[in-house]
Amino acid sequence: MTHRLENTGRRPAPVAVGAHPFLRLGDVPTEELALYINADTHIEVDEHLNLTGITTDVGGTQNDFRSGQLVGSMNLDDA
Repeated sequence: MTHRLENTGRRPAPVAVGAHPFLRLGDVPTEELALYINADTHIEVDEHLNLTGITTDVGGTQNDFRSGQLVGSMNLDDA
């Protein structure tokens, strides 16, 4: 699954994209799959998973998927 978003306007345009994929690749166990997300920031959510508009740098956090992370038993219930 690939998403590509581009703001062609002159003003910031906050956006969120959601998907609920079942991560599977052939016969490879899900726990052995790696997830890569090429993003430098993460948009924080509240207790109901509503976007707060607050963005944080992903560097050094559990939200840094730029080098990939094993899916394993990670909790991906986030925006």
